[in-house]
Amino acid sequence: MRKGINHYIVIKLVLIFSLLAHDTAESQNGNKEKLDVTFFVAADLHFDPPPETDQYYHVAAMNSISGIFDTNKVLTFLEEIGGSKTGFGSCGQKINIPKGVVLVGDITDRAEPSSLKLLKERYEIGMGINQIHFQVYVGLGNHDLDPQHVEPRQEEYRKQMLNYVTARHQGNNAPVSVDNFDSTSHNYSWNWGNLHLVQTHRFAGNIENGHVNSLEWLKADLKKYASNGEPVIIFQHYGFDKFSLGWWSDAERNALKEVLKDYNVVGIFTGHNHFAENLKWGEIPVFQVNNAWKDEDGNGSFAVCHVTDEYIDIVTCRWKDGEGNAEFVFPFYTKKFNQK
Repeated sequence: MRKGINHYIVIKLVLIFSLLAHDTAESQNGNKEKLDVTFFVAADLHFDPPPETDQYYHVAAMNSISGIFDTNKVLTFLEEIGGSKTGFGSCGQKINIPKGVVLVGDITDRAEPSSLKLLKERYEIGMGINQIHFQVYVGLGNHDLDPQHVEPRQEEYRKQMLNYVTARHQGNNAPVSVDNFDSTSHNYSWNWGNLHLVQTHRFAGNIENGHVNSLEWLKADLKKYASNGEPVIIFQHYGFDKFSLGWWSDAERNALKEVLKDYNVVGIFTGHNHFAENLKWGEIPVFQVNNAWKDEDGNGSFAVCHVTDEYIDIVTCRWKDGEGNAEFVFPFYTKKFNQK
Protein backbone atom coordinates (compact mmCIF):
# COMPACT_ATOMS: atom_id res chain seq x y z
CA MET A 1 0.00 0.00 0.00
CA ARG A 2 2.79 2.42 0.93
CA LYS A 3 4.52 1.84 -2.40
CA GLY A 4 1.33 2.61 -4.35
CA ILE A 5 0.75 5.85 -2.46
CA ASN A 6 4.30 7.02 -3.13
CA HIS A 7 3.86 6.28 -6.83
CA TYR A 8 0.70 8.41 -6.88
CA ILE A 9 2.42 11.30 -5.09
CA VAL A 10 5.30 11.24 -7.55
CA ILE A 11 2.87 11.34 -10.48
CA LYS A 12 1.01 14.32 -9.03
CA LEU A 13 4.21 16.22 -8.24
CA VAL A 14 5.49 15.72 -11.78
CA LEU A 15 2.18 17.01 -13.15
CA ILE A 16 2.10 20.04 -10.85
CA PHE A 17 5.70 21.09 -11.40
CA SER A 18 5.56 20.60 -15.17
CA LEU A 19 2.50 22.85 -15.41
CA LEU A 20 4.00 25.41 -13.01
CA ALA A 21 7.22 25.50 -15.01
CA HIS A 22 5.25 26.03 -18.21
CA ASP A 23 3.22 28.87 -16.68
CA THR A 24 6.34 30.49 -15.18
CA ALA A 25 8.08 30.43 -18.54
CA GLU A 26 5.03 32.10 -20.06
CA SER A 27 4.96 34.86 -17.45
CA GLN A 28 8.66 35.62 -17.99
CA ASN A 29 8.21 36.00 -21.73
CA GLY A 30 7.25 39.66 -21.63
CA ASN A 31 3.89 41.20 -22.40
CA LYS A 32 3.15 38.72 -25.19
CA GLU A 33 2.90 35.24 -23.71
CA LYS A 34 3.90 32.38 -25.93
CA LEU A 35 0.87 30.19 -26.55
CA ASP A 36 1.40 26.43 -26.40
CA VAL A 37 -1.60 24.55 -24.99
CA THR A 38 -2.71 20.94 -25.27
CA PHE A 39 -6.10 19.71 -24.08
CA PHE A 40 -8.57 16.88 -24.64
CA VAL A 41 -12.28 17.09 -25.49
CA ALA A 42 -14.76 14.30 -24.74
CA ALA A 43 -18.44 14.10 -25.62
CA ASP A 44 -21.43 11.88 -24.91
CA LEU A 45 -20.04 9.76 -22.11
CA HIS A 46 -23.62 8.74 -21.20
CA PHE A 47 -22.74 7.29 -17.82
CA ASP A 48 -25.30 4.74 -16.63
CA PRO A 49 -25.73 3.45 -13.08
CA PRO A 50 -23.33 0.67 -12.03
CA PRO A 51 -22.22 -1.97 -12.80
CA GLU A 52 -19.61 -0.26 -14.92
CA THR A 53 -18.73 -1.62 -18.36
CA ASP A 54 -16.30 0.38 -20.50
CA GLN A 55 -16.78 3.88 -19.05
CA TYR A 56 -13.20 3.96 -17.79
CA TYR A 57 -11.63 3.18 -21.19
CA HIS A 58 -11.59 6.87 -22.16
CA VAL A 59 -9.87 7.83 -18.92
CA ALA A 60 -7.25 5.08 -19.21
CA ALA A 61 -6.44 6.23 -22.74
CA MET A 62 -6.18 9.90 -21.75
CA ASN A 63 -3.82 9.10 -18.90
CA SER A 64 -1.73 6.73 -21.00
CA ILE A 65 -1.21 8.78 -24.16
CA SER A 66 0.04 11.60 -21.93
CA GLY A 67 2.72 9.36 -20.44
CA ILE A 68 1.39 9.48 -16.89
CA PHE A 69 2.01 5.76 -16.30
CA ASP A 70 3.96 4.52 -19.32
CA THR A 71 6.01 6.79 -21.56
CA ASN A 72 5.97 4.10 -24.24
CA LYS A 73 2.26 4.78 -24.78
CA VAL A 74 2.67 8.49 -25.50
CA LEU A 75 1.30 9.28 -28.96
CA THR A 76 2.97 11.47 -31.58
CA PHE A 77 1.30 13.84 -34.04
CA LEU A 78 1.58 11.91 -37.30
CA GLU A 79 2.57 12.98 -40.80
CA GLU A 80 -0.10 10.71 -42.26
CA ILE A 81 -3.36 9.21 -41.02
CA GLY A 82 -5.03 6.58 -43.16
CA GLY A 83 -2.80 7.47 -46.10
CA SER A 84 -3.69 11.17 -46.01
CA LYS A 85 -1.17 13.89 -45.20
CA THR A 86 -2.14 15.67 -41.99
CA GLY A 87 -0.19 18.89 -42.39
CA PHE A 88 -0.02 19.19 -38.61
CA GLY A 89 2.06 22.02 -37.23
CA SER A 90 2.87 19.58 -34.43
CA CYS A 91 3.98 16.84 -36.83
CA GLY A 92 6.58 14.60 -35.18
CA GLN A 93 5.97 16.03 -31.71
CA LYS A 94 4.83 13.90 -28.80
CA ILE A 95 1.67 14.97 -26.97
CA ASN A 96 2.32 17.39 -24.14
CA ILE A 97 0.71 16.83 -20.75
CA PRO A 98 -2.73 18.39 -21.26
CA LYS A 99 -3.90 21.46 -19.41
CA GLY A 100 -7.24 19.76 -18.93
CA VAL A 101 -10.14 17.74 -20.31
CA VAL A 102 -13.27 19.53 -21.53
CA LEU A 103 -16.60 17.68 -21.57
CA VAL A 104 -19.20 18.82 -24.11
CA GLY A 105 -22.37 17.31 -22.74
CA ASP A 106 -24.44 14.18 -22.19
CA ILE A 107 -22.05 13.10 -19.50
CA THR A 108 -24.86 10.94 -18.07
CA ASP A 109 -27.67 9.11 -19.82
CA ARG A 110 -30.52 9.94 -17.42
CA ALA A 111 -28.80 12.05 -14.76
CA GLU A 112 -29.46 9.53 -11.99
CA PRO A 113 -27.45 10.16 -8.81
CA SER A 114 -25.70 6.78 -9.12
CA SER A 115 -24.62 7.64 -12.67
CA LEU A 116 -23.19 10.97 -11.53
CA LYS A 117 -21.40 9.23 -8.66
CA LEU A 118 -19.70 6.84 -11.08
CA LEU A 119 -18.72 9.72 -13.36
CA LYS A 120 -17.10 11.49 -10.40
CA GLU A 121 -15.06 8.36 -9.68
CA ARG A 122 -13.63 8.53 -13.18
CA TYR A 123 -13.50 12.25 -14.04
CA GLU A 124 -12.33 13.82 -10.79
CA ILE A 125 -8.58 13.66 -10.16
CA GLY A 126 -7.62 10.48 -8.33
CA MET A 127 -5.28 7.52 -8.21
CA GLY A 128 -4.57 4.86 -10.79
CA ILE A 129 -4.94 4.59 -14.53
CA ASN A 130 -8.75 4.52 -14.41
CA GLN A 131 -9.14 7.89 -12.66
CA ILE A 132 -8.36 11.08 -14.52
CA HIS A 133 -5.14 12.90 -13.69
CA PHE A 134 -6.05 16.28 -15.20
CA GLN A 135 -8.48 19.06 -14.44
CA VAL A 136 -11.90 18.42 -15.99
CA TYR A 137 -14.20 21.19 -17.25
CA VAL A 138 -17.79 19.97 -17.04
CA GLY A 139 -20.32 20.59 -19.81
CA LEU A 140 -23.94 19.41 -19.90
CA GLY A 141 -26.17 18.24 -22.75
CA ASN A 142 -29.82 17.41 -23.28
CA HIS A 143 -29.55 14.07 -21.46
CA ASP A 144 -28.21 15.87 -18.38
CA LEU A 145 -30.58 18.84 -18.51
CA ASP A 146 -33.74 17.06 -19.73
CA PRO A 147 -33.33 13.46 -18.54
CA GLN A 148 -35.96 11.13 -19.96
CA HIS A 149 -37.89 8.28 -18.29
CA VAL A 150 -37.13 9.58 -14.78
CA GLU A 151 -40.40 11.38 -14.09
CA PRO A 152 -41.39 12.73 -11.63
CA ARG A 153 -37.75 13.38 -10.62
CA GLN A 154 -36.68 15.14 -13.80
CA GLU A 155 -36.43 18.60 -12.23
CA GLU A 156 -34.58 17.20 -9.21
CA TYR A 157 -32.03 15.48 -11.44
CA ARG A 158 -31.62 18.57 -13.63
CA LYS A 159 -30.82 20.70 -10.57
CA GLN A 160 -28.40 18.04 -9.37
CA MET A 161 -26.43 18.31 -12.62
CA LEU A 162 -26.40 22.11 -12.59
CA ASN A 163 -25.34 22.09 -8.94
CA TYR A 164 -22.46 19.82 -9.88
CA VAL A 165 -21.22 22.37 -12.42
CA THR A 166 -21.42 25.07 -9.74
CA ALA A 167 -19.60 22.93 -7.18
CA ARG A 168 -16.77 22.17 -9.59
CA HIS A 169 -16.21 25.62 -11.06
CA GLN A 170 -17.71 28.57 -9.18
CA GLY A 171 -15.43 30.60 -6.92
CA ASN A 172 -11.70 30.83 -6.32
CA ASN A 173 -11.74 27.79 -4.05
CA ALA A 174 -13.54 25.54 -6.52
CA PRO A 175 -11.73 22.30 -7.41
CA VAL A 176 -11.38 23.57 -10.99
CA SER A 177 -11.71 27.34 -10.66
CA VAL A 178 -12.42 29.46 -13.72
CA ASP A 179 -12.13 33.15 -14.59
CA ASN A 180 -15.79 33.94 -15.24
CA PHE A 181 -18.80 31.97 -13.98
CA ASP A 182 -22.41 32.93 -14.72
CA SER A 183 -24.51 31.70 -11.80
CA THR A 184 -27.76 32.00 -13.77
CA SER A 185 -26.90 30.02 -16.92
CA HIS A 186 -23.98 28.07 -15.43
CA ASN A 187 -21.90 29.02 -18.48
CA TYR A 188 -18.29 29.81 -17.66
CA SER A 189 -14.98 30.75 -19.23
CA TRP A 190 -11.30 30.51 -18.46
CA ASN A 191 -7.95 31.42 -19.96
CA TRP A 192 -4.87 29.36 -20.70
CA GLY A 193 -2.36 32.08 -21.48
CA ASN A 194 -3.97 34.25 -24.14
CA LEU A 195 -6.27 31.43 -25.30
CA HIS A 196 -9.84 32.11 -24.15
CA LEU A 197 -12.18 29.14 -23.71
CA VAL A 198 -15.95 29.24 -23.11
CA GLN A 199 -18.21 26.42 -21.90
CA THR A 200 -21.85 27.00 -22.94
CA HIS A 201 -23.38 23.54 -22.26
CA ARG A 202 -26.23 22.91 -24.73
CA PHE A 203 -25.45 26.21 -26.50
CA ALA A 204 -25.27 29.89 -25.62
CA GLY A 205 -28.80 31.26 -25.91
CA ASN A 206 -30.54 28.06 -24.81
CA ILE A 207 -33.82 28.74 -22.96
CA GLU A 208 -35.36 25.25 -22.89
CA ASN A 209 -37.16 24.29 -19.67
CA GLY A 210 -36.40 27.56 -17.94
CA HIS A 211 -32.70 27.66 -18.77
CA VAL A 212 -31.40 31.24 -18.69
CA ASN A 213 -30.28 32.77 -21.99
CA SER A 214 -26.54 33.38 -21.72
CA LEU A 215 -25.95 35.52 -24.82
CA GLU A 216 -25.68 38.79 -22.89
CA TRP A 217 -23.23 37.15 -20.52
CA LEU A 218 -21.26 35.84 -23.51
CA LYS A 219 -21.15 39.31 -25.08
CA ALA A 220 -19.69 40.78 -21.92
CA ASP A 221 -17.29 37.88 -21.47
CA LEU A 222 -15.83 38.15 -24.97
CA LYS A 223 -15.58 41.93 -24.69
CA LYS A 224 -13.58 41.55 -21.48
CA TYR A 225 -11.28 38.70 -22.48
CA ALA A 226 -11.05 38.64 -26.29
CA SER A 227 -11.29 42.21 -27.58
CA ASN A 228 -7.65 42.32 -28.68
CA GLY A 229 -7.79 39.41 -31.09
CA GLU A 230 -7.13 36.66 -28.57
CA PRO A 231 -8.01 33.23 -29.98
CA VAL A 232 -11.33 31.91 -28.68
CA ILE A 233 -12.64 28.34 -28.48
CA ILE A 234 -16.31 27.63 -27.77
CA PHE A 235 -17.63 24.37 -26.31
CA GLN A 236 -21.28 23.35 -26.72
CA HIS A 237 -23.28 20.15 -26.99
CA TYR A 238 -25.41 20.80 -30.06
CA GLY A 239 -23.55 20.84 -33.34
CA PHE A 240 -23.90 21.90 -36.96
CA ASP A 241 -24.40 18.55 -38.68
CA LYS A 242 -27.75 17.74 -40.32
CA PHE A 243 -29.02 15.80 -37.31
CA SER A 244 -28.07 18.44 -34.74
CA LEU A 245 -29.51 21.35 -36.72
CA GLY A 246 -32.96 20.01 -35.87
CA TRP A 247 -32.31 20.48 -32.16
CA TRP A 248 -31.86 24.26 -32.25
CA SER A 249 -33.29 26.87 -34.58
CA ASP A 250 -31.89 29.11 -37.31
CA ALA A 251 -32.82 32.08 -35.13
CA GLU A 252 -30.81 30.70 -32.21
CA ARG A 253 -27.80 30.05 -34.43
CA ASN A 254 -28.03 33.51 -36.00
CA ALA A 255 -28.17 35.11 -32.56
CA LEU A 256 -25.02 33.25 -31.55
CA LYS A 257 -23.28 34.16 -34.81
CA GLU A 258 -24.05 37.83 -34.18
CA VAL A 259 -22.29 37.66 -30.82
CA LEU A 260 -19.23 35.83 -32.19
CA LYS A 261 -18.76 37.71 -35.46
CA ASP A 262 -16.26 40.31 -34.24
CA TYR A 263 -14.00 37.88 -32.37
CA ASN A 264 -11.19 35.52 -33.32
CA VAL A 265 -13.04 32.23 -32.86
CA VAL A 266 -10.57 29.56 -33.94
CA GLY A 267 -12.83 26.62 -33.22
CA ILE A 268 -16.07 25.24 -31.81
CA PHE A 269 -16.19 21.78 -30.24
CA THR A 270 -19.53 19.93 -30.23
CA GLY A 271 -20.98 16.49 -29.56
CA HIS A 272 -24.56 15.13 -29.62
CA ASN A 273 -24.49 13.16 -32.90
CA HIS A 274 -22.25 10.30 -31.69
CA PHE A 275 -20.11 10.68 -34.78
CA ALA A 276 -16.74 12.39 -35.27
CA GLU A 277 -16.74 14.96 -38.04
CA ASN A 278 -14.78 17.97 -39.27
CA LEU A 279 -17.21 20.75 -40.26
CA LYS A 280 -17.44 24.50 -40.82
CA TRP A 281 -20.05 27.01 -39.69
CA GLY A 282 -19.47 29.92 -42.00
CA GLU A 283 -15.77 30.59 -41.54
CA ILE A 284 -15.58 28.99 -38.10
CA PRO A 285 -14.09 25.47 -37.88
CA VAL A 286 -16.33 23.02 -36.01
CA PHE A 287 -14.95 19.75 -34.66
CA GLN A 288 -17.66 17.27 -33.71
CA VAL A 289 -16.47 14.76 -31.11
CA ASN A 290 -17.58 11.13 -31.10
CA ASN A 291 -19.20 9.24 -28.21
CA ALA A 292 -17.24 7.23 -25.67
CA TRP A 293 -18.29 3.63 -26.29
CA LYS A 294 -17.96 1.06 -29.06
CA ASP A 295 -20.73 1.19 -31.68
CA GLU A 296 -21.18 0.76 -35.43
CA ASP A 297 -18.42 3.26 -36.27
CA GLY A 298 -15.85 1.61 -34.02
CA ASN A 299 -14.48 2.14 -30.53
CA GLY A 300 -15.10 5.31 -28.58
CA SER A 301 -12.90 8.33 -29.19
CA PHE A 302 -12.10 11.84 -28.00
CA ALA A 303 -10.30 14.82 -29.49
CA VAL A 304 -6.74 15.95 -28.83
CA CYS A 305 -6.11 19.64 -29.48
CA HIS A 306 -2.80 21.50 -29.64
CA VAL A 307 -2.90 25.29 -30.01
CA THR A 308 0.08 27.61 -30.46
CA ASP A 309 0.55 31.14 -31.77
CA GLU A 310 1.18 29.66 -35.22
CA TYR A 311 -1.40 26.88 -35.61
CA ILE A 312 -4.17 24.71 -34.22
CA ASP A 313 -4.07 20.91 -34.60
CA ILE A 314 -7.01 18.66 -33.72
CA VAL A 315 -7.06 14.89 -34.08
CA THR A 316 -9.39 12.05 -33.11
CA CYS A 317 -7.94 9.62 -30.57
CA ARG A 318 -9.64 6.20 -30.41
CA TRP A 319 -9.10 3.76 -27.58
CA LYS A 320 -8.13 0.17 -28.43
CA ASP A 321 -8.81 -1.48 -25.07
CA GLY A 322 -9.14 -0.83 -21.36
CA GLU A 323 -5.38 -0.88 -20.80
CA GLY A 324 -4.75 2.63 -22.10
CA ASN A 325 -3.73 1.71 -25.64
CA ALA A 326 -5.03 4.16 -28.25
CA GLU A 327 -4.48 5.39 -31.80
CA PHE A 328 -4.96 8.52 -33.90
CA VAL A 329 -7.62 8.18 -36.61
CA PHE A 330 -9.85 10.29 -38.88
CA PRO A 331 -11.09 12.96 -38.71
CA PHE A 332 -8.41 15.56 -38.04
CA TYR A 333 -8.05 19.29 -38.61
CA THR A 334 -5.20 21.77 -38.84
CA LYS A 335 -4.90 25.45 -39.61
CA LYS A 336 -1.93 27.78 -39.78
CA PHE A 337 -3.02 31.13 -38.39
CA ASN A 338 -0.94 33.16 -40.86
CA GLN A 339 -2.64 31.46 -43.82
CA LYS A 340 -6.14 31.82 -45.26
